[in-house]
Amino acid sequence: VDQYGRVWEGRSGGLDLPVIGAHALGFNARTFGISMIGTFTDVAPPAATTEAVAQMIAWKMRLSGITDPQGVTQLTTGSAGTRFAEGSVQNLPRVMGHRDVNYTSCPGDTAYPIVPLIRNRVGALQAASPVGPGVPSTLSRST
Repeated sequence: VDQYGRVWEGRSGGLDLPVIGAHALGFNARTFGISMIGTFTDVAPPAATTEAVAQMIAWKMRLSGITDPQGVTQLTTGSAGTRFAEGSVQNLPRVMGHRDVNYTSCPGDTAYPIVPLIRNRVGALQAASPVGPGVPSTLSRST
């Protein structure tokens, strides 16, 4: 998601399909990742960016039948090099930052505290649309 809130598909063919991404070493299966383009160590992401992230998460969760973004899910670590032993089962928030599972500063020191706000916004978007949020209007498919 860029600074203007435009959403770009990063893994061709996977937007509405169950493609296994390469976004979170050891936790790629049964998850999806969204990148915010920028470095958010000292400057917070723009509001348009975080809103688009929340919209994408709400939409993708609804596609997957997940209606509680505040919830926790169990994931099994699929490889070494993460914060957890390979093969261990972890209880993790459904909406989290990359640093929650890997040794990284991502999504940045100014973006990480926004993750709970994004989680709340996802819940509000889902509550406002009983049939589920539509595809964000800022979506751009790669070719």
